[in-house]
Order: sequence, then structure tokens, then C-alpha cells
Amino acid sequence: MRKKYTEEDFHRLAKQTNRARWGLTIGFITWCIVAIIIESRGSEPEWIALPEYTEDGRQIVAQTEGPLHWPMDKVDLYYNSTGAPLDAGTLLAYSIWTWGQRVGLEITYKGLTYETAVDGAIVINWQSFFAMWAEHGSYEVKGYASSRYYPSTGELASSSIYLRDDLIGSPLLAVSVHEHGHALGIRGHNTDPNGVMYDTAPRYALTASDAALTAYDYSPCHAELSPAGDVYLPGVGGKGFTLSPVDDYYQITHEHDTDLYCTGFSGDGTVTITEVRGMDETYHDAVLAPINNDSGWQVVAVGEQP
Repeated sequence: MRKKYTEEDFHRLAKQTNRARWGLTIGFITWCIVAIIIESRGSEPEWIALPEYTEDGRQIVAQTEGPLHWPMDKVDLYYNSTGAPLDAGTLLAYSIWTWGQRVGLEITYKGLTYETAVDGAIVINWQSFFAMWAEHGSYEVKGYASSRYYPSTGELASSSIYLRDDLIGSPLLAVSVHEHGHALGIRGHNTDPNGVMYDTAPRYALTASDAALTAYDYSPCHAELSPAGDVYLPGVGGKGFTLSPVDDYYQITHEHDTDLYCTGFSGDGTVTITEVRGMDETYHDAVLAPINNDSGWQVVAVGEQP
């Protein structure tokens, strides 16, 4: 005899069906959430130290597959002034300016922060001698940079620069410019001993060989005014390039890359170049004369000063 289903039987069957459907739905949703978590963790930016340090304070970097880069060739920069020495702002401003002049990266200063790291930005921080010594086990460490990046694309997610708070003047400027280079994506160091990114060079004048270590286009030909008021081409202290006579003018050739050159006019120990850039003013058709037997250059005359 065929069973007769009552209204209660239909209610019971409906509940069983709904429980089965909800079980499948919950299982599917759970699987999706787990997959999203696994995928997001796989694409999380990784922390790297730029550079790492040996016990004697020399800098080493294990990863040398090429430079990292900021998305869209632009990055924001914040300043954490906690523990900062007096008058450090001018030197840091020059560090940002000179890198911005040399490479095709837009660096925008966004202001002060109390954070040591900001997503999508560079943050400049300060550490005491003892804190830096405790962290790296060496009293020779004067600064370092730590970054997060996406291994699959080489894009930087955040960078933090740490400078020792007892540095002043040229030593601070040299360390600042060097660590900014790492924060912009340079993983290793320059093999050119005249370069700022050389591991032991106490210099702050960027060379074209420094800029070539980045992932960005770079400008090798214009000269710059340093904070001390002297002029340098993409060499350090007047070095890093040679002057070769070509017809009635001189060709300025970069020693580290003979395919890079600029042109200028020379006479009586001076050389005239098209452009000298400074943070406050720019000179055109500037006549440069050497200082103290090739230790640098200075502007002695200009054809135009806007």
C-alpha cells in the first residue's frame, strides 16, 4: 500500500532539504574564504632589509636580481621627526631633491607622521646610537632602510629609512642620500668608488652610475649645485667624467659609461655647460672653473639666470 504523506511529513522533508542546501552553501562559502586568505597571503608584500649588515658593520645584500620600483614611478614621503637633530630638515630636503632630479621618479613630500612605516610611502625615521648598535650589533652602522615589496612584480609597498640621530652636516647628508637610494629600490651597491651607493664612500654627490642602479630613467647631463655651493656633473668632486676636445668644443664623457656624454665649450681651464640646477635657482650656459686642483667646480659666470 502506498504511503500517504501528511502535512507534517512535507514539513520534515522540506527542513531536511533546506539543511542540505545550507550545508552545501556554507561549505562553498568557507572554501571561498580559505582560498581568498591563501591567495592574499601569497601576494602579501615581504619584508626585506636594505641593506643587511655583517658583524663588522659592512653592508651586504643577498638579493641582487635587479632594482625594485614604486608603482606608477611615483611615491609619497613622510617625515617622523621624533629624535631628529636640529637643522636636519634642509639636508633631508636636498636628499629628496637630488634623487628627484637624477631619476624619473616623482617624490612628493606629504608632511609629518608619528608612524615608522606608511603603506605606499617612504618614512624617514631616527634612531639613537645605542638603538642602532643593539639592533645590528655594530657601532659602525649609521643608517639603514627596510622595505616591503611584492616578489611577483618587484613593486615596493612601503619603505622606512632609519638615520642615526648623532649625525650632522656632510656625514648625515651622505648617509641620507645613500639610504634614500635603497628606499627607492636599489638592492645592492655601486661598484664605482666615486658613487654615493658605493658601500663605504662618505659622499653625497650622486653620479650617473648611482642613478643607473635604479629601475627608472635617469638624467646624466645636467650639473647640480651642492649644499656647499660647489658644482658637480654626474661625478663626485669633479671626478667621474673626462673632457675630450671635439672640433671647437669639448665633449664631456662619463668614465663609467662611455656611451653617455654631454657637450660644452672650454677655454682657459674652464668649461661651459648648458645647465646647472640648484634647489633655489638654475643657471644656463654656466662657465665652470675647477676648485683646488680638481676637487670640484664652481660657477664663475653665467649666460642666463632666470
